[in-house]
Amino acid sequence: MEIRFDWPKIYDSVLFETATREKFAQVIARRIEQAIDEDGVTPGESLGTSPGLCDQFGIGKETLLEATRLLEDRGIARMRRGAKGGLIALGQPIHDASSLLQRYLPGAGITVDQIVEARRAIELLQMHDYHVDQGRSADFERLFQSLLLDGQSAVSKALPLGPWADAAVHPCLKPFVTALDALLAANDAPEAPGCARDQGLVGLSAEFLAGEVARLRRMGIEKLGSEQQLAERIGVSRQVLRQAMRLLEDRGLLTCRRGRSNGIVTAAAHPANIVRSLSDAFARQRLADDDFRHILATLDRINRSLFASKADVSRFDALQHMIKRKDWRNPATHIRRMHIEWPVINNPVLSLLEQALSAYRARRAGLKIFVGISDIDLLQQKALEHVDLMRDRNLLAADRHYMEMHGQIAILLGGH
Repeated sequence: MEIRFDWPKIYDSVLFETATREKFAQVIARRIEQAIDEDGVTPGESLGTSPGLCDQFGIGKETLLEATRLLEDRGIARMRRGAKGGLIALGQPIHDASSLLQRYLPGAGITVDQIVEARRAIELLQMHDYHVDQGRSADFERLFQSLLLDGQSAVSKALPLGPWADAAVHPCLKPFVTALDALLAANDAPEAPGCARDQGLVGLSAEFLAGEVARLRRMGIEKLGSEQQLAERIGVSRQVLRQAMRLLEDRGLLTCRRGRSNGIVTAAAHPANIVRSLSDAFARQRLADDDFRHILATLDRINRSLFASKADVSRFDALQHMIKRKDWRNPATHIRRMHIEWPVINNPVLSLLEQALSAYRARRAGLKIFVGISDIDLLQQKALEHVDLMRDRNLLAADRHYMEMHGQIAILLGGH
């Protein structure tokens, strides 16, 4: 039977969200970022006064104020008052993925336990990367399988020490390591970095909203309320509320809906703009397939072990139902497993890393549409058997079974 891999559609599916139109303030902030980047503006240098910038970009004071808030929150520029005032460039590197993660993850409700779990997973990925570089993949396989012998996930316990601890952090993992270490250093109540505490009422409102987003997400509630309701609850004007909302929209934590479903809602996990930004960061690093594909494959194994150790019967049933109904000619069905597994894994770092790398893989394939032929019934049967092994908490056998399937699919896809 034909198996179709329409990579552009897969990329859109991995992002999960349809693209939303940028707010005008976000567009202006992006144009100012580009000007800083292209003109080589140095930290401490002024980009111009408020009236001058309004004239330059053809905007009003309110739009410039919102754009400035975004730039301050990203650590890129700050408005300084006085005789030598103006929009001053800061030292924060533009396109800093670790800063993006440090702003996003606290609002996504990450806990200290999740940080520790994610850090162990990244250590395991580093361990794998080290063994691959040393040509000792078989040693890693024995090590990984030994972690599953007790039926627990591969990251349920402290990992053994070894020379891999001193190896350079893999480029695609480095932003996550930097962000997690910074959040862990902030103890069990990390606050979103940036300039929020220096932004007066807007910053305080943004911090309140970020706390509400994290709290409601843990309760499974999506809607925060309307603009008017939130403004009255916080005790601020709607203009102040909108500026605070722009900050959190920019961090990917909430979105504003118009029409019948109007109101402020928590953003889908994970928002397309966050995934796309990380994919852009991988592209700037010029990661080739050999640089990240083995990382993605090992991360998938780690996430499968987490799912198998945490899921209840209903989740295994849902996964098998999805496999039985899977349409191999529809690209969107290739990533539906993620929708079932990630809520159970319940770790925003591990789901975001897998989603961003999957998006980058599809993006690298470009406009290719690959069609292969395989025995679908056999693949489906193996996938169902894999779920049965996970259901029995036989994680070692499930991992071996998964690796057999992964090898067959890799042969089918070839270099794709």
